[in-house]
Amino acid sequence: MSSFTTSYPSNTSNAKAEYAQAAIIFIVTALLSFAPLVILGSAIGWPASLGNPAADQLVAIGRAPQAVSAALLLGLFFSRKKGGLMLRTQ
Repeated sequence: MSSFTTSYPSNTSNAKAEYAQAAIIFIVTALLSFAPLVILGSAIGWPASLGNPAADQLVAIGRAPQAVSAALLLGLFFSRKKGGLMLRTQ
Protein backbone atom coordinates (compact mmCIF):
# COMPACT_ATOMS: atom_id res chain seq x y z
CA MET A 1 0.00 0.00 0.00
CA SER A 2 1.44 3.34 -0.97
CA SER A 3 0.71 6.58 0.76
CA PHE A 4 0.80 9.96 -0.86
CA THR A 5 1.97 12.94 1.07
CA THR A 6 1.62 16.49 -0.04
CA SER A 7 3.29 19.41 1.60
CA TYR A 8 1.22 22.54 1.65
CA PRO A 9 2.66 25.93 2.44
CA SER A 10 2.14 26.89 6.07
CA ASN A 11 1.04 30.41 5.28
CA THR A 12 -0.18 32.49 2.40
CA SER A 13 3.09 34.30 1.76
CA ASN A 14 4.84 30.97 1.23
CA ALA A 15 2.07 29.91 -1.14
CA LYS A 16 2.43 33.12 -3.15
CA ALA A 17 6.20 32.69 -3.31
CA GLU A 18 5.88 29.09 -4.48
CA TYR A 19 3.31 30.04 -7.13
CA ALA A 20 5.58 32.86 -8.30
CA GLN A 21 8.51 30.44 -8.59
CA ALA A 22 6.36 27.97 -10.51
CA ALA A 23 5.19 30.73 -12.85
CA ILE A 24 8.77 31.86 -13.49
CA ILE A 25 9.86 28.30 -14.23
CA PHE A 26 6.90 27.84 -16.57
CA ILE A 27 7.63 31.06 -18.49
CA VAL A 28 11.37 30.37 -18.76
CA THR A 29 10.69 26.83 -19.96
CA ALA A 30 8.22 28.08 -22.56
CA LEU A 31 10.68 30.66 -23.86
CA LEU A 32 13.62 28.24 -23.89
CA SER A 33 11.61 25.72 -25.90
CA PHE A 34 11.86 28.15 -28.83
CA ALA A 35 15.65 28.50 -28.53
CA PRO A 36 16.42 25.68 -31.03
CA LEU A 37 14.26 27.40 -33.66
CA VAL A 38 15.99 30.73 -33.14
CA ILE A 39 19.46 29.15 -33.19
CA LEU A 40 18.78 27.17 -36.36
CA GLY A 41 17.14 30.19 -37.96
CA SER A 42 20.20 32.34 -37.46
CA ALA A 43 22.76 29.60 -38.19
CA ILE A 44 21.41 27.97 -41.35
CA GLY A 45 18.36 30.02 -42.34
CA TRP A 46 15.87 27.42 -41.16
CA PRO A 47 12.95 26.98 -42.06
CA ALA A 48 13.44 28.99 -45.26
CA SER A 49 16.33 26.70 -46.20
CA LEU A 50 14.20 23.54 -46.22
CA GLY A 51 13.78 23.75 -49.99
CA ASN A 52 17.53 23.97 -50.62
CA PRO A 53 19.39 21.03 -52.13
CA ALA A 54 21.11 18.77 -49.61
CA ALA A 55 24.58 19.81 -50.76
CA ASP A 56 23.80 23.48 -50.08
CA GLN A 57 22.31 22.63 -46.72
CA LEU A 58 25.36 20.60 -45.68
CA VAL A 59 27.59 23.56 -46.56
CA ALA A 60 25.43 25.82 -44.35
CA ILE A 61 25.61 23.32 -41.50
CA GLY A 62 29.39 23.04 -41.98
CA ARG A 63 29.72 26.80 -41.55
CA ALA A 64 28.07 26.72 -38.10
CA PRO A 65 28.53 23.25 -36.59
CA GLN A 66 28.53 24.43 -32.96
CA ALA A 67 25.28 26.34 -33.37
CA VAL A 68 23.58 23.41 -35.11
CA SER A 69 24.80 21.01 -32.41
CA ALA A 70 23.56 23.33 -29.66
CA ALA A 71 20.15 23.66 -31.31
CA LEU A 72 19.81 19.90 -31.73
CA LEU A 73 20.84 19.25 -28.12
CA LEU A 74 18.35 21.82 -26.85
CA GLY A 75 15.70 20.24 -29.04
CA LEU A 76 16.43 16.85 -27.52
CA PHE A 77 16.33 18.37 -24.06
CA PHE A 78 12.81 19.68 -24.60
CA SER A 79 11.42 16.73 -26.56
CA ARG A 80 11.53 14.00 -23.96
CA LYS A 81 8.35 11.93 -24.04
CA LYS A 82 7.78 11.97 -20.31
CA GLY A 83 7.89 15.25 -18.50
CA GLY A 84 9.28 17.55 -21.20
CA LEU A 85 11.95 19.48 -19.37
CA MET A 86 14.48 17.23 -17.69
CA LEU A 87 13.91 18.21 -14.08
CA ARG A 88 13.91 15.69 -11.29
CA THR A 89 11.25 16.17 -8.67
CA GLN A 90 10.93 14.23 -5.49
